[in-house]
Amino acid sequence: MMKKKNVFFLFFLVFLWKDPVYAFGVRPYCIDCSVSLFSTKNEFKYAGLDVTFYNNSNKDIKSFTLTLYLYDENGNPPFSKNCVTVENIQGVQAYGTVEFCISLDEYITVVPEEPYRTDSVYADRIEYEDETVWTDPCGLYAVQ
Repeated sequence: MMKKKNVFFLFFLVFLWKDPVYAFGVRPYCIDCSVSLFSTKNEFKYAGLDVTFYNNSNKDIKSFTLTLYLYDENGNPPFSKNCVTVENIQGVQAYGTVEFCISLDEYITVVPEEPYRTDSVYADRIEYEDETVWTDPCGLYAVQ
């Protein structure tokens, strides 16, 4: 029993030292997004995803990659590949906000009757100006 406690404690210390962001549940960003069927700036023809990305860290972001999943009103994938990954090379200052639109036109060919729903929107990779990289390949900090 004592060995199990020691192994667990050692694992916890290594995990805490290796990635304190995961250990303490601090996400270095916040995301707000919604699917839009109408664009005033001609950013898309059929549908787009309006995204607001907030840098919740004290470091400037050089680029980041977003991953999201789309579903129709019945909860089914609206097209063959419902996972969308977008690399954004737009920088974000420390504690700054950036707004942009992701066109979904390459995935659809007709305007849907009901807007698609997003699920599990998350930044799976953030590269900072100081060349450090934060990753979340499994979407542990996904916005539902």
